[in-house]
Amino acid sequence: MDDGRGPPGIKGKRLRGLPSAPGRVGGLDPARSEGGWEIPDFLSRAFAETCCPEQQMASRRRGEIWPMVGPEYCREMARYNRWQNGQLDTLLRPLPREELTRDRGAFFKSLLGTLNHLLWADLTWMSRIDGGARPTGGIAESTGLCPTFGAWSAERFRTDGRILRWAERVSNVDLRGDLVWYSGATGRQMVKPLALCVAHMFNHQTHHRGQIHGMLTASDLAAPVSDLIFMPA
Repeated sequence: MDDGRGPPGIKGKRLRGLPSAPGRVGGLDPARSEGGWEIPDFLSRAFAETCCPEQQMASRRRGEIWPMVGPEYCREMARYNRWQNGQLDTLLRPLPREELTRDRGAFFKSLLGTLNHLLWADLTWMSRIDGGARPTGGIAESTGLCPTFGAWSAERFRTDGRILRWAERVSNVDLRGDLVWYSGATGRQMVKPLALCVAHMFNHQTHHRGQIHGMLTASDLAAPVSDLIFMPA
């Protein structure tokens, strides 16, 4: 739980409303903090923003939140997403329907149910990001988005192209600012940095593809190569 104390070595010092400078956390010099606990430069800004609401808001206005999520990250993740889904399409296509829809004890039960939920989520997030069409229904209905593997494959191909086209056009300026949307899951309006939402979309993909990978290996079925470093150029 965050009690406002900060990390070890900054004992009892609240980092709120203090002037900030490069390499400093809320006006404190990390290298000279009590106990000699040094905060690396790449963490200092993130820590200050977490502890100091005033600095967080000022940083958000300057568009400096989530600087690691830029156009190159988006393009690499969009390419990775397409590569992963292409492998899944090839590996799952020969399976009979009963294998695709069998309850395997996963969160969304079956292979097709999990594939459908992930596709639904990608369509939902892209509708918020690019303003395009979104799917009907909510999380509870997401597992039935496509009734057959063939329907999933066609919609997955179109959606991956949509994500890739968006990533190829996006700029650093496009990724600044907040995304505002109504969340059916929480029942309220949400406001989050757009770059964080983009990172969440790609992370959510990896999470559910990992579940699919687990279902396949548990059944002694071939699974995709998922290592990012082995993605074809």
